[in-house]
Amino acid sequence: MDENLPWVFQCLSLLGLTPIACLAQMEAEGIPVRKALEAILACPPQGALTPALAKARCGAGLAQGRPELFPMLGRLLEREGIHPLSMLN
Repeated sequence: MDENLPWVFQCLSLLGLTPIACLAQMEAEGIPVRKALEAILACPPQGALTPALAKARCGAGLAQGRPELFPMLGRLLEREGIHPLSMLN
């Protein structure tokens, strides 16, 4: 993952965009979906008990907005030791 992409996501978030809107903006700027998702999951929103739960919640929100991304999100979360079905809880 490009080390600057999490900063791009954070800047878009500071503008008040939701993760799904940030993804759309990042795609519009030519950032590949996988790299954008990696950046978004690297900086999940605060407020969860654990970082893994925050990533699963963020992934769930992205999958609800874009169901076709569920398999890719599952693989990205699984790479970090988070069961892909955690997004369904």
